[in-house]
Amino acid sequence: MKKMALVLGGAGFIGSQIASRLYTAGIGLPLSTGCFLARGGRLQNIRSLRGMVDFLQMPVRSVTNLSHLIDHSDLIIDCMAWTRHRAALADPLYDLQLNVESHLDFIQSVPTNASAQIFFLGSRGQYGNPLTDTITEETPQLPEDVQGIHKVTAESYYRLYAKLKNLMLSACV
Repeated sequence: MKKMALVLGGAGFIGSQIASRLYTAGIGLPLSTGCFLARGGRLQNIRSLRGMVDFLQMPVRSVTNLSHLIDHSDLIIDCMAWTRHRAALADPLYDLQLNVESHLDFIQSVPTNASAQIFFLGSRGQYGNPLTDTITEETPQLPEDVQGIHKVTAESYYRLYAKLKNLMLSACV
């Protein structure tokens, strides 16, 4: 049976690159991207995949068959993000909606003991300005902007729900 991957934020710069590589490797995938004002997703990022993948252009909470997509995925990559740091400072509640709520909506939809490996893509902003050139798992997360704070929060929700629901989670920055 063909391997399946769900890419959340699949029309964003990073998500579209990941989706393209997965598709080239023969992995079937639906892409999901939110329909939010000033989001990073662009249809031109996935134009080479149009017609070959299931593209869901809606917020994750609006995906009616999300539980089906989760159940049939071997790999889930959460690349949802709004990376406009200065805009986030001007409108922290909007950043909260995109960089915390959307992830929490998804995490709550994942059933206990889901078999998919889940990857959450964090942000360099989660670490603020560490006094080192290399960031490791031991580097403290001390964000210095709104987007970094919200990405730390989303990752914290992932870690909590991974324990509560017995999920296979990898957080990547």
